[in-house]
Amino acid sequence: MSVSNMTSRRARAQQLTLGVALLVLAAIVVAHLWTEYHRARKSEEERLATQSTIIAQNIELHLASTNQALESILAYAQSQDVMAQIAYLKSMVSAMPGVGTAGVLDHTGRQTASSRPEHIGSDFSRREYFKTVQRAPAAKTLYVSEPYVSAANVYSVNLSRAIIKPDGNFKGMAYATLNTEYFDTLLKSVLYAPDMWAAIVHSDGLPFLRRPRSAGGDHQHSLDNAVFMRHLRSGKHSSVMYDRPASHPQTQVVALRTAYAGELHMDDALIIATGRDTGVVLAPWKRLALLEAGLFILISIAAVICLLVYQVRQHLFDEKEAMAQKALRAKDEDYRLIVEGTTDLVVKMDIQGRYTYVNPAFCELYGAEPAALLGRHFLSMGGGNDADAAAIHLDDVLNPPYFIRYRQRSDTAKGLRDIEWLARPLWGDGDAPQGIVNIGRDISQHVETMNRLQLLAHRDGLTNLPNRNHFMATGDAEVLAARRHGHPLSVMMLDVDHFKSINDTYGHHAGDQVLKALSDILHAGNRIQDVAGRLGGEEFAVLLPHANLANALSIAERVRAAIAENGTVTAKGEVIRFTASIGVASLRDGIESFEQLLQMADEGLYEAKRAGRDSVRTVQDTVPDHARPMAPESSSCPS
Repeated sequence: MSVSNMTSRRARAQQLTLGVALLVLAAIVVAHLWTEYHRARKSEEERLATQSTIIAQNIELHLASTNQALESILAYAQSQDVMAQIAYLKSMVSAMPGVGTAGVLDHTGRQTASSRPEHIGSDFSRREYFKTVQRAPAAKTLYVSEPYVSAANVYSVNLSRAIIKPDGNFKGMAYATLNTEYFDTLLKSVLYAPDMWAAIVHSDGLPFLRRPRSAGGDHQHSLDNAVFMRHLRSGKHSSVMYDRPASHPQTQVVALRTAYAGELHMDDALIIATGRDTGVVLAPWKRLALLEAGLFILISIAAVICLLVYQVRQHLFDEKEAMAQKALRAKDEDYRLIVEGTTDLVVKMDIQGRYTYVNPAFCELYGAEPAALLGRHFLSMGGGNDADAAAIHLDDVLNPPYFIRYRQRSDTAKGLRDIEWLARPLWGDGDAPQGIVNIGRDISQHVETMNRLQLLAHRDGLTNLPNRNHFMATGDAEVLAARRHGHPLSVMMLDVDHFKSINDTYGHHAGDQVLKALSDILHAGNRIQDVAGRLGGEEFAVLLPHANLANALSIAERVRAAIAENGTVTAKGEVIRFTASIGVASLRDGIESFEQLLQMADEGLYEAKRAGRDSVRTVQDTVPDHARPMAPESSSCPS
């Protein structure tokens, strides 16, 4: 048999042995995890069942003692001395921490006695707990009401006993209201984990109390009612179920127990539920599973690697290592040739941020020789004007995903320049970065171009006022601010009178001069908070924040007068006098948007046009006449 065949057979035998060993190990891991999984579930089920039993037993004792107290109230209810009944009810409530209020209702639902005297005489006939007893009165039955909001604005449950006349007719009822604070303390006392909750639920499925509070509030449980129905239909005193309610992302393990004192004749029962998220309950098991699976994978990988390393000859490894070193040196030389000739900025730094290499383009930009830069911290040269931000970028590149692109404005030998950097870590033989390489590009011209485009997108090219789109967006924002803070907001809309005649007489260049002159007048006459804009053609508008209609009319009249008094001179020395018609509107109820407000000002503008131009008008007539400035009698607009 040849040596190569023997080597091949030995290798296959080693691989087969390793495979069998790993399969046996995997079977052991799976069996152990399966056992631990069921142990964790069983342990938690028993623990939750114990806590629900503690609550249920406490409530059953409370039900029995409250029933005895109600029997005593029934005896006192025969007394005609109301003050004696009140005194007894108060002493009973004081002696029983689980009872909040106790009282007696007659057959009409009127309060005849109560531990809260202020409720005497109140009509509770509409309450469901009264209707339930009234519909089917039974002398021996303890009625457990559905949860409701009491007259004291407390969410509670009533325990009631019917008062029966000697002839068997319904005479009234005695009741005791459960004290929420008492049961709140009881539920909190059994919570042993942050994710655990405990709840008391009426047998109809309505929640009475839950601790800790659920997302839905104090009196919302986190389970579907079907869980409680399944428990009741099972006929068991206690049960453990698993449920995943629609309002909760995790499956829950729930221990339920019916609080129903056997010697009592109760029409309904209270169900105690304690539960936890299975994700939290099984978290230790999941960690164990991940640990054992990880160890199994690591052992498998390590075993395979060791086998492969054993089978690979060392001299092949050495030969490959030598070839790799040679290729690395060639690649490093190619890299140097590229970075020395590029116009991009290329620098290397150690992980402390000190330069270890700078290319000629970087040296030229900062006006320094390489020797003067090497060893210096990057914040002293290329770190930009924001040193804190630059330090953050250095930390970011040394952490996953080990890549960052950022922009900085930096002082250079050529002045302030905007530079876009791309940074990556340099890896050595270990797992930690050994340095950082930064590649930068001067994007100052691009930034300047984008800024100019941004300005052009929001400004009118002729008057340098906000254009229609920008003005409308500003108006929408001012309407929202005025609604939110309750301050007045007005707008005036202007239109140059006989503008077509000006263009026809003096030319379009003169018309442009008129529009510029008008924009200068608006800018000079505005308050600091006012915003003027050109809507198109000879139409302008001015936003007047914090100005009511009277103020706005006064401002508009000043603007109208300033326009009439001024003019412009053409290149030929011709003096052009012009006027403007102005419509004013103020934000009122019924105006839902800035567009509606502007439309109302536009209607005022047309009123001014119809009135002979060179005037100020508004279609809103709620301002007293004495607050509205008078329009001039004549216009100086050239016709």
